[in-house]
Amino acid sequence: MSNPKPSACSVDNCEKPVRNKALCNAHYLRMKRHGSFDLPKHQYELPCTVEGCNKLRRGNGLCDKHYTRMKNHGSPHVVKIPHELHGMHDHPLYKTWNNMKNRCYCTTTANYQNYGARGIQVCDRWRNSFSAFVADVGERPKGHTLDRIDNNGNYEPGNVRWARQTVQSKNTKLRRDNKSGHKGVSWDSTQKRWRVYTGGGKSRVERGYFSDLAEAIYARHMATLNDPHMNCCAELAAMRAGERGVA
Repeated sequence: MSNPKPSACSVDNCEKPVRNKALCNAHYLRMKRHGSFDLPKHQYELPCTVEGCNKLRRGNGLCDKHYTRMKNHGSPHVVKIPHELHGMHDHPLYKTWNNMKNRCYCTTTANYQNYGARGIQVCDRWRNSFSAFVADVGERPKGHTLDRIDNNGNYEPGNVRWARQTVQSKNTKLRRDNKSGHKGVSWDSTQKRWRVYTGGGKSRVERGYFSDLAEAIYARHMATLNDPHMNCCAELAAMRAGERGVA
């Protein structure tokens, strides 16, 4: 025979009826919001822990507004972006601007994991104003798309350019299945050696096979040393800056 459910709250000196997990409504809410039912009542009368906010707390040390922001966006500091009435929805760059924001902030976008999930953001000036974005980036040349110069940097003035796909492919991050840690160096299971190449598709150029990984990496770096668009690693950057010797 199963034990009967308790009719009163399990907290000492509390006679209120049980709501959930052997707790009354008040203690259950304290446990859910604060992780403890032992918080005294005056805890709810303290101001929000967000600097400059004097509203009373609701949960997790936050007022109702900041608690909701934390729950919906993962941060209490997210600010609603004002809507700009630019009247430029038919502009050629409007889709580019909208897609840029979606990659960084819309979790359901297909390539969000390569942008927003990596911490890539859009500067406030561009995120809040399409007209400011257009003024800063200028017209898009034919055959070019928006590219970040520093692949780990944000979308902001000074870190974007219009570039062809051939240039952008040299500025991407490493593939997940890359075992060498360097672009253009892959393990050939047939040859049992490291394969070195530059370019891609029809423009791919084979640079040879190497038994030693360090030699393969060095050969790849030497092949792209004078290509300013190729972004690989700190070692290649140091070679270009003359900080490391070139044989």
